[in-house]
Amino acid sequence: MAEFEDPQTIDIVSFLEKEGHPQARSFLLKTYSFSEQDLEDVIQDSTFALFKNIKDGKLVTLTCKLTTYFIQICVNQALNKREKIRSLRSLQKLLR
Repeated sequence: MAEFEDPQTIDIVSFLEKEGHPQARSFLLKTYSFSEQDLEDVIQDSTFALFKNIKDGKLVTLTCKLTTYFIQICVNQALNKREKIRSLRSLQKLLR
């Protein structure tokens, strides 16, 4: 994976591991009642979304802290995950 050889990418990954992921995990645990697996999925999907935003040029300049930006991505991913869970539960009820 050549993308992860870039020093800036390594810095972002290191930062997320040290600060972004723990802060996001803490916030999500307080706000949403996800299973451990769902919580990990949200954080992983959010990490991919962050790098996609950087790669696609959607994130050129930050007007807030990187952790704040990352946590907002996590919130968006958590809302999407919660809706998928609700839809799945509704579908399961219909099939009973």
